[in-house]
Amino acid sequence: MHGRRDGQMSLRRGFNRVFVILWAVYVIWIIWYPIHEEMKMRQAAFDVTGAICQSCLQAHDSSRCWTEYEDGLKRDMELYKIGGIWTENGWNLLWLVPVVLFVPPAAAYGVVLGLVKVGAWVVSGFRGPKASSAPQ
Repeated sequence: MHGRRDGQMSLRRGFNRVFVILWAVYVIWIIWYPIHEEMKMRQAAFDVTGAICQSCLQAHDSSRCWTEYEDGLKRDMELYKIGGIWTENGWNLLWLVPVVLFVPPAAAYGVVLGLVKVGAWVVSGFRGPKASSAPQ
């Protein structure tokens, strides 16, 4: 059973599973966060356009205000496109996608795995030498 006794915990296999789950969450966050920020900026622009329309309706003719409001919404939708962070940058930053998706998680995996191995090495030093399995 993978070189271990029954019932013995496999830290490496457990950490692999934890890191796969954390990587999946990280990828979802990397994709969601820019869209979320664009939506916040877009909503702020919509709110400003709505406030301008409200003040216009209080002071002037409603038909002109609604025309300006529609023009403002069209402008805001053009300025704050959803997914614009990827489409505006084009192919110039395409190389960055695998770097962002794989390098930080791989570095974190390596650091944690290294710390676990160093910790296991230190603990094994306190246990003393292993008894040899060969007869003496």
